[in-house]
Amino acid sequence: MFPDTGWSYNTSSGAAATAGPSWEVTAGQARVYINDPSGSTFKVIGTGIGVGIGASAIPASITVSTTDFVSGGSAIYGVGNSHLDLDDFQSLMVIYNASAVALDGAVTGSVVFFVHLTVLQKINVAAALLTGSVLNVLAVLTSCFKAVCFVAAAELSTPNLGADATGTAYWISSADPV
Repeated sequence: MFPDTGWSYNTSSGAAATAGPSWEVTAGQARVYINDPSGSTFKVIGTGIGVGIGASAIPASITVSTTDFVSGGSAIYGVGNSHLDLDDFQSLMVIYNASAVALDGAVTGSVVFFVHLTVLQKINVAAALLTGSVLNVLAVLTSCFKAVCFVAAAELSTPNLGADATGTAYWISSADPV
């Protein structure tokens, strides 16, 4: 059902701002580096907005990470298909993230869904956009994913103490060789 595609997670970097006392809004940019089956590395850059829930001492934070920060991830698994090409990583991605912050350090675990929409799926996303609900858009995009991988990483945060879980939809601006 989820065969290994030969593609794999390499590393990641990015920045995000999150605000809200319990229901949160987050916006940011993610750069996910992936390896194709031949070992070539590509940088997938996405800018996104999302929502989540959390509890923290200060109801806003900024997190950043670079490729030098500790991170690890899995193979990239397909949905019923083990063949992917670079085009499958150049549309959208949805990242569900669980984070914990203590002082200025953060740890995060993520599930990254790579989404490459068909025409009918684009119509469904447009209908979800018309509802004005980010949750509806996240649900429709997630239901259309073509590949998935799992990631754990360290981040740097503005001083805080708390934990949150967010879902963010990213528009991919590029997926280029490194």
